[in-house]
Amino acid sequence: MEAALNLLKALSEPTRLRLLLLCNKSDLTVSDLTNILSQSQPRLSRHLKILVEAGALRRLAEGQHVYFARNRETPFDGIVQALIDDVAGSSAGLRADEERLAATLEARAKLAQGYFNKHAAKWNEVRGDYNDDGQAERAFIEELASSQSGKVASFLDMGTGTGRILQQAARYVDHGVGIDTNREMLTIARSRLAGPVYRHLVVQEGNIYALPFEPNQFEAVGLYQVLHFLDDPSRAIKEAGRVLRRDGRLLVVDYARHEREELQRNHAHLWLGFTQDEMEAWFTMAKLKPVARRVVADTKPHPGGGVAPKACLWVAQKLS
Repeated sequence: MEAALNLLKALSEPTRLRLLLLCNKSDLTVSDLTNILSQSQPRLSRHLKILVEAGALRRLAEGQHVYFARNRETPFDGIVQALIDDVAGSSAGLRADEERLAATLEARAKLAQGYFNKHAAKWNEVRGDYNDDGQAERAFIEELASSQSGKVASFLDMGTGTGRILQQAARYVDHGVGIDTNREMLTIARSRLAGPVYRHLVVQEGNIYALPFEPNQFEAVGLYQVLHFLDDPSRAIKEAGRVLRRDGRLLVVDYARHEREELQRNHAHLWLGFTQDEMEAWFTMAKLKPVARRVVADTKPHPGGGVAPKACLWVAQKLS
């Protein structure tokens, strides 16, 4: 009762309600909100603190930046959603807030796209030389959506990068979270996920070896082309198992064992793919049951000679 009253009291102040409406649409910094609302930073910081303490917003620290986002984990989220639905766009002032927000997000998107354009061509070229990344993505999403209901209640994308997998999964999850340590990548991900169809998806900075989540929180966890960059893949898989619910699934897409050493020399790969025995051993250590393994992008001739490695999808399930 007291928690609900505190939440309603926090949202009864006009500026705080405006902040909630804005942060419902995108993760925003104090600087973003200062520009949109034309109010002082100290004043908005006080309002944001109250909203965080009341459980309406989450505070996400990423280096020198702090983002504020709607907290969808509060037990009173239904009340908050009803308030948002009733109030959003209901006055000229609120509509003006939305216009200024759109301009802020457009400016952010241009900055993010500049970084992405500078680096993405190299990434796409590397993946395209080795196998059909689109084919592997489709297999991953099809597996994610293969439950009887066709939807996953909660999905964690470990090493989300630019948020591409999270974006592809949007229609098949009720709530999705992307974790990454690269702030530039997260900026791109936020830009990609800024539209209204992605409001149930969030990204945040986090260490996949020490996820900022309680145990048994997600129905599905994904590691898409991430493990070969990690110094300790088994540790990441163990952490994935920790946050999975009972009967939850871990989906891993990565290369089968190969001999393309240039990936280590030139592209920061630490592992030349993985064997079935290695993956199953790591699943077992994480108390996960191996369920399936299949090739999702087969070998093909490589421009540099020889053949490219296979991409495989491994699926494991948490039984207890």
